[in-house]
Amino acid sequence: MVFQSLFAPGAYILVSRWAPRTESTTLLGIANMGAPLGTAIALPVCGLLAKGPFGWPSIYYFGTVVSLTWTAVFFIFGSQSPSESRFMSEAEKDYIIVNQNKTVAEKAPPVPWGKLFTSRAVIILFITEVCNGFGASVIQTEIPSYVHDVLDLPIQLNGIVSAMPWVCICTLLAPSSWLADFFVRRGILSKTVSKKVYTVIGLGMNGALLILCGIVGDNLTLAIVLICMATACATFTISGFHSTHLDIAPNFAGVLAALTSLGGHISGVIAPLTVGVIVKNNTVGEWTWVFIETGSVLIVGCIIYVLFGSTDLQSWNNLEEEEDENDKRNEIRIEA
Repeated sequence: MVFQSLFAPGAYILVSRWAPRTESTTLLGIANMGAPLGTAIALPVCGLLAKGPFGWPSIYYFGTVVSLTWTAVFFIFGSQSPSESRFMSEAEKDYIIVNQNKTVAEKAPPVPWGKLFTSRAVIILFITEVCNGFGASVIQTEIPSYVHDVLDLPIQLNGIVSAMPWVCICTLLAPSSWLADFFVRRGILSKTVSKKVYTVIGLGMNGALLILCGIVGDNLTLAIVLICMATACATFTISGFHSTHLDIAPNFAGVLAALTSLGGHISGVIAPLTVGVIVKNNTVGEWTWVFIETGSVLIVGCIIYVLFGSTDLQSWNNLEEEEDENDKRNEIRIEA
């Protein structure tokens, strides 16, 4: 799990260097599709492996072989930027580099930690991710217990039902990300409006559906449908606030992803603890409050981002340009 924490910043760094500005959301969506796809496959496969001749240890052996195989493929064919790729035509390289609009430096400049930590756009992203991390943690770690203990789902169906939300994510992630870029390219929505609309779906509607899930109580069919719908809505956060890192500071997208992920993981640790405080006897009433609490946190995060979030390129993204601008201002003042 410690090494998996490197994925988010690494993915953002690669997307910031590989994606044209008008296609960054699409590429980020495709990059993030791997985790839910792997989870959707692993849930039923792990059950089969555990019942096989090698028992539950085979799950770890299988996962290790798959991970090492992919790592070898990535090291052979992957590269840090288009200019370093051995498997692209010059026309493809030029297309990507030109359409990044000089917002990404060939070599990342030093991180302006002071300006980064005091940036309003970064602070809003951090708070939004804290709220999102809380909700994601409850959905991923606590909902299976609710389905099993309260809804009394038969154990043989648990793996299939647990995989259903991840299948929803895989189905929606790529097309929803492409659609976000399409709306911006065609001028139907501005980049800021697009991000906020997707965040309303990803956090606001997600939260509302979870609250409804608490209201329906122990109705098995309705609860599963609402949980799947809520998880599907969460998909839209990738094209919402999650892709804002690439807009406000593409040179430091990896740093921003690591910083905001920290907030999400901290709240992700707190979320199960709050569930433990509320749920003592696994009653429907206790879980109703869990869903209301979780949904409310997600809605608060949505409101904060919609009211205060920004996709504007930050001046500290390129320190050299900012320093040149400051030098020009100083020269003007001296001449005056």
